[in-house]
Amino acid sequence: MAKDYIPRTLDTRDTWLEHFATEIQAVMLANGFVLGDATTLIGKITNSRGKYTLMITAKANAEAATETFKTAQGDTLEAVRSTVAQLKAKPTITNTQLDALQVVAAPTTFDPATAKPIIKLRITGGDVEVETDFPDSSIKSFEITCKRGSETSFTHVAADTNPPYIDNRDNLVGGQPETRKYILWFLDKNGQRMGLQSDEGSITVSA
Repeated sequence: MAKDYIPRTLDTRDTWLEHFATEIQAVMLANGFVLGDATTLIGKITNSRGKYTLMITAKANAEAATETFKTAQGDTLEAVRSTVAQLKAKPTITNTQLDALQVVAAPTTFDPATAKPIIKLRITGGDVEVETDFPDSSIKSFEITCKRGSETSFTHVAADTNPPYIDNRDNLVGGQPETRKYILWFLDKNGQRMGLQSDEGSITVSA
């Protein structure tokens, strides 16, 4: 089967469409098409390329906003923990005051050997948000592995310390929806896997 002349990746396809639009009118008119046919086709190309530009801008803005939020929230939580630690060290603090602040953690029976991430997936701005909660302070980050499209095995994507992780990779086959399957692991302070792998999570990324 002959290779498709239309590029598979979105960026190279956009460049190809830009060139095609500059050449197609003259070729169509030289081969019996009317001007209206060429104008209609070029209009569709222009509209599609405009939507592509909007999509790229939206993805960049979403990624920037997510990173800004994650940084701000990380700084905020660090400040909260520091303040609460100082309060708990005060001899004048009472349990009633701590209860009012909701800063008394319930006792846990955390077992690192059986710790298992609960995977949460959602689509935001065309990207996949991969999230899990950390049930214990000994968990410092989590590892994301993924199998997408026709891939036959899970591969490492990233390790993240502040969920959600944004998977903004393009689909393997441009112009087609893609099913992505994820498995997560908790990581200890040395970046080593701990506990059990998550159940497999699946989500479809649109074309």
